[in-house]
Amino acid sequence: MNVLYLDCFSGISGDMALGALIDAGANQEALFNGLKSLSLPESYRLLIKEEKRQGWRGLKATVQIENPTSPFRSLKDIRLLITSSHLPPEVQQTALAIFTRLAAAEGKVHGTSPEEVHFHEVGAVDALIEIVGTAIVLAEFKIQKIYCSPLPLFSGTTHCQHGIIPLPAPATAELIKGVPTRATGITGELVTPTGASIATTLAAEFGPMPALNITHIGYGLGSQDFPQPNFLRVFIGQEENNKTLKGEDILVLETNIDDMPPEILPAVVSKLLAAGAQDVFLTPLIMKKGRPGYQLTVLCYPQVKEKIMTLILKETSTLGVRMRPEKRQVLPREIKTILTPYGPVEVKIACLANGEVKLKPEFDSCYECALKNNRPIREVYLAAQNIAQETLTKKNKNS
Repeated sequence: MNVLYLDCFSGISGDMALGALIDAGANQEALFNGLKSLSLPESYRLLIKEEKRQGWRGLKATVQIENPTSPFRSLKDIRLLITSSHLPPEVQQTALAIFTRLAAAEGKVHGTSPEEVHFHEVGAVDALIEIVGTAIVLAEFKIQKIYCSPLPLFSGTTHCQHGIIPLPAPATAELIKGVPTRATGITGELVTPTGASIATTLAAEFGPMPALNITHIGYGLGSQDFPQPNFLRVFIGQEENNKTLKGEDILVLETNIDDMPPEILPAVVSKLLAAGAQDVFLTPLIMKKGRPGYQLTVLCYPQVKEKIMTLILKETSTLGVRMRPEKRQVLPREIKTILTPYGPVEVKIACLANGEVKLKPEFDSCYECALKNNRPIREVYLAAQNIAQETLTKKNKNS
């Protein structure tokens, strides 16, 4: 599998992304031919120049507009430009996905719909060249999956058509909401709206670089000078297709409870699972003054954090919740329905790297069949497990 890793050491912008991918070995002639098919009415030049930042070399991609009085464009205008070009469908889809996300963020901060956005940030020629150019190069490298490092945070102010605004720019802040970040203490724009849109639209996961057989490395330089080298580094390489463990970011929420009736807690657990928690469990504790209590632990994805947090505070007597991000590795799994003499039973199936299969009949299905047939749950469980194992063995022999 061809994989791209975005190492946002000093952030990411559209020109940095394009410069880094070109530096990694993209075919510049194919890039320029693809951009020509956009048939932009404005006259522009895409300059690719090797420069240095704090002693580190890289490529600087700069879009020079010869008639800078270009009109603002709506998302509809951009969509028409891209779909009317001769670019391959996958390039068009990638570019449109990035622009749609960017327009949605701009629309939200300005209180309008994405289709009604008429901002320089969305319609400018440089954004078009950077985003479409990035999509062209990604297709050339046949990138199948993109990972990204946590995005750096920063502060300060910048000028735009609306005057002076704080950094991160409102659209950037909207785009990186829910994405892992890290503090830098740097004053200046490290992540632009275009860069944030590229990263958050295309990256399947945010975190450390996965194990790769690296084939290409590129450095894309930014315009500003910071105390650290201002570049985006990209790694392109091969990731094994037989990878069975899936890495993901998870939040762990915990609270200790010793002052509410314990019979309420199972209902709280059920509500948390129904609200989107991945796992919920209770651990007995001896609290201060020797009181018996419980630690409520919830695992959830970042996007449901607020919902889960609110539910814990509402449904329990606690006044606070501890929270920490963690990483976990999970086996891909699927649930299949197995026909047994007692009725249909759902079975969870996961596969290890060596081909060994793990089977687990779902308790609720076994319990329901046991009640209907007036049989022990263990009997139904073992029958479902054996039938599922036989079915999989037969399938493997025939394949």
